[in-house]
Amino acid sequence: PRDATPDIHFDFLSTFRNSYHIRFGKYTLTVIRDPFNIAYVGALYHAYPGPWQIFMQDDQDGSYRVIDVQDKRPSIIAVKRRLMRAFGLNADAGLPEDPEKDDVYR
Repeated sequence: PRDATPDIHFDFLSTFRNSYHIRFGKYTLTVIRDPFNIAYVGALYHAYPGPWQIFMQDDQDGSYRVIDVQDKRPSIIAVKRRLMRAFGLNADAGLPEDPEKDDVYR
């Protein structure tokens, strides 16, 4: 609220937690082979107190399926890299062989 003093914000409002978090992403990877631009879609989902989940969208029917579950929130870079792996684009993107090295903030 706009009338909240910094003390109220720090002592009261900052104690709230989001119960749901969902972030959809539509990404494109440019490669040097046909079709040159590859689109892939995914989502990051969290329902407190459950784990963080990364979903990929299926190309055929548009449904979402879980590709990764973890207790800590992954960075957006890690989400994109895990989606690239799920879509089989890891060689085109130049990702490391070890999937554990995908999260650059670990």
